[in-house]
Amino acid sequence: MIKKKITKKIACPKCGKIVDCKGLPGEKKIIICPECHTKGFFSFPEVKTEKIEEKVKRLAILQIPYIIVVILILVAHFIFYNNDMAIFLSFMLIIPFFVFLEFDSRILIGYAVLMLALSIIILGFIDNEIYVNQLSTYAYWLLVAGFICITIDYFRK
Repeated sequence: MIKKKITKKIACPKCGKIVDCKGLPGEKKIIICPECHTKGFFSFPEVKTEKIEEKVKRLAILQIPYIIVVILILVAHFIFYNNDMAIFLSFMLIIPFFVFLEFDSRILIGYAVLMLALSIIILGFIDNEIYVNQLSTYAYWLLVAGFICITIDYFRK
């Protein structure tokens, strides 16, 4: 890994003259004041840099609950479109994931509010009641699942 040089301004403890000092992170340098010729040591601090791969992994892990909810909605819409019991069961199966993995249950409620807003927009502009009813059903089950998860979290604490 290539380290960048750091420039620090250091004041002489004896005369107060400010000296520019360059060095690599973790390097210890001897500094001599140009005015009073006082010698001193300065250690450049280590710079902790995180690799890009580690940042991407951490970001991907944080996105898992959002991805699970989107997959759930897509499965409910494209696979279980006319089967109300399968839609109900698929939305209830998300509760153990959110409870045991301790995901934030407000994500479910946020998606429900988003779906209700989307259904209002569809009803206002497109006037397609079939999609509005389907989105409202998904929003209802997301609200129920979110409320159950919040209740479980409340009693857990």
